[in-house]
Amino acid sequence: MKNTLVILAAAFLSMLPLTAQKPSEYVNPMIGTDGMGHTFPGACVPFGGVQLSPDTDNVPHNIDGVYQKATYKYCAGYQYSDSTIVGFSHTHFSGTGHSDLGDILLMPSTGEVKLDPGTAQDPDSGYRSRFSHENEKATPGYYEVLLSDSGVKAQLTATPRVGVHKYTFPKNKDAHVILDLGHGIYNYDGKVLWSVLRVENETLITGYRITNGWARTNYTYFAISFSKPITEYGYKDRDKVLYKGFWRRFKQDKNFPEMAGKDVAAYFHFDTKSGEELVAKVALSAVSTEGALKNLRAEAEGKSFDQLAEQAQESWNKELSMFSVEGTEDQKAMFYTSLYHTMINPSVYMDVDGSYRGLDHNIHKAEDFVNYTVFSLWDTYRAEHPLMNIIQPKRSADMVASMIAHQQQSVHGMLPIWSHMGNENWCMSGYHAVPVLSDAIVKGVYKASDDAFNAMVSTSTVPYYAGLGEYMELGYVPMDKVSTAASTTLEYAYDDWTIYSAAKKAGREDIAQEYMKRALYYRNIYDRELGFARPRYSDGSFKKDFDVLQTHGEGFIEGNSWNFSFHVPFDVNGLMTLMGGEKVFVKRLDDLFGMHLPEEYYAANEDITIDCLVGGYVHGNEPSHHVPYLYAWTSQPWKTQYWLRDIMNRMYRNDIRGLGGNDDCGQMSAWYIFSAMGFYPVCPGSDQYVLGAPYMPYIKLDLSNGKSLVIKAEGVSDRNRYVKALYMNGKKYDKTYVTHEDILAGGEWEFVMDAKPNKKRGVSADAKPYSLTELEIK
Repeated sequence: MKNTLVILAAAFLSMLPLTAQKPSEYVNPMIGTDGMGHTFPGACVPFGGVQLSPDTDNVPHNIDGVYQKATYKYCAGYQYSDSTIVGFSHTHFSGTGHSDLGDILLMPSTGEVKLDPGTAQDPDSGYRSRFSHENEKATPGYYEVLLSDSGVKAQLTATPRVGVHKYTFPKNKDAHVILDLGHGIYNYDGKVLWSVLRVENETLITGYRITNGWARTNYTYFAISFSKPITEYGYKDRDKVLYKGFWRRFKQDKNFPEMAGKDVAAYFHFDTKSGEELVAKVALSAVSTEGALKNLRAEAEGKSFDQLAEQAQESWNKELSMFSVEGTEDQKAMFYTSLYHTMINPSVYMDVDGSYRGLDHNIHKAEDFVNYTVFSLWDTYRAEHPLMNIIQPKRSADMVASMIAHQQQSVHGMLPIWSHMGNENWCMSGYHAVPVLSDAIVKGVYKASDDAFNAMVSTSTVPYYAGLGEYMELGYVPMDKVSTAASTTLEYAYDDWTIYSAAKKAGREDIAQEYMKRALYYRNIYDRELGFARPRYSDGSFKKDFDVLQTHGEGFIEGNSWNFSFHVPFDVNGLMTLMGGEKVFVKRLDDLFGMHLPEEYYAANEDITIDCLVGGYVHGNEPSHHVPYLYAWTSQPWKTQYWLRDIMNRMYRNDIRGLGGNDDCGQMSAWYIFSAMGFYPVCPGSDQYVLGAPYMPYIKLDLSNGKSLVIKAEGVSDRNRYVKALYMNGKKYDKTYVTHEDILAGGEWEFVMDAKPNKKRGVSADAKPYSLTELEIK
């Protein structure tokens, strides 16, 4: 009888609907936290201004001006292979190859107060603590770890502007929290220009610090509320102050409510019993401590840690649930983690009342838009921003408005190149905010306005910016003026084409005709005899002793001629002609993927390692991301389908070292999302996406217009990677591209997959994607 009841119960339970797993449960924030990925595991909300995460070491950027190579792996503050945690800071980049931030570090502890962090080799010499991954947990919006040395359990969550800590102390009367205002990522002696700390009352402290790092003048104001009263406090300034004025009349190091200095570390004692919790809510502002207090009250006041953690998780589920996918557990983890990584940066950069610090360091009010920062545009114009145009069009429009505001505040009249925290840091090349604006205008996400065109034209005509004057005069950037002359010429030409495209769309023929001429300047650096892009000097001569494989010193930024020569996404037919026709072009692509690139060709480039490579194709760095799709313009588009699956299998794995390169503020992840769906924006600024093949059997995207796009690829696998046929809403579709309008229309796309390529599909002239010019050599 007992067995019968068990069987009946099991049968009944099997008829009940299964509880659907929430998307956030598939996300693995640890992917990419070791090796080249440079991601962090800590707590944040979608596009939030706070990224509260553990920092596992404090290797300086330089010592006495000498660059420390070990700092590179700490771009996000965390490395999985480390065994100690220094503390928990509130600002982090996701996936960059250069860094900054790590602002406002807190570290709970017990026992003797130590105001120096100590070292990884000797953790007991400072306030850092050992930890084990067995006692660590990371999910979207939540992080937890047991600090082995102190026995403190630390739990973290966040709102858009507030980092929330919960510390559970063991039985110890010496419970305290360290606040280190001298800590930072890519730190160095003197990076903190000044910091101030005020004890406003027994549960509230406020302050700010100003740093001179990648962001040359970065203001971070904060307000910290504690759930228990402070019983005692003090500080040390670890930097010698040569002038103290009449502050010297006070004994400032203990229980004095106003502290200041260039390298301040403070401690705060609390009475705790065994298992008692202390909650600290840390609000940030770039405007003022008053702004930080407003943010604190608006987002965290009156809410428990658990309430805020649940709120953070639900904010992620809301965004992630726009997609529904089927596949293996690893595939779902990789898909949702990639989607998660696309929604960390850019980040909100304004107070709850709309106030923000502008590029001119004045305080501005965002009217009718949300102000964003962290624009890694050399990377993100390629796929991150185009993805936002599909899945986050309102945010994308706000990001464009933020860039235009930046341009209007710029003394140079320029859109951002690489900007963060109200600063232009001038990293990388080109002026790639321009394609972001153009793509949004062409796709109807942002209205074509005079402000937008003024910003694009002004940016593209600053003569003293990176060889731009010579580019306008000579038709190329000369290598005797700019060391990355060849790649910079290619990037300018593409950016100029995007101005042409947006102007054409808006009926601005005066602008369109000028920038179409400039777009064709890419031809001026192609050596037709060699068949590759090659830098030239001011006298018109090509660089001698030129090596198309070398990634350093040959006129290309973070890449080589073999990869960069394909950087003409707006005129692939014209590029084919320059290379000598389609047969040469296809062979060049085949050779790129099939070759072995010896280490000597990338040893001097810290952004390229063997983990980034598929043959000679550098997937771990952005300039090549469109290259696998270029077969679509040839008679062999099926080769795109072959190589895409190979790249995805090798470069994206559900593993701590699972990313084959820096994630670069979501760009690597956005490439994955697009490619998993089966199409990619090879040329942002056009309305087309080039087709590849879906990676998973089922993907559904719920669009913001209320429609849904369902992508089916039954039986897709490493073997069945080729598209035999595509049916869009039941109608056979043979083109090698789709349009933005096709995507927004929703419906059902059914890819019929096969183990053999369909060599007749997508080969007709009318099946090919856009190209500015016609193919002159077959």
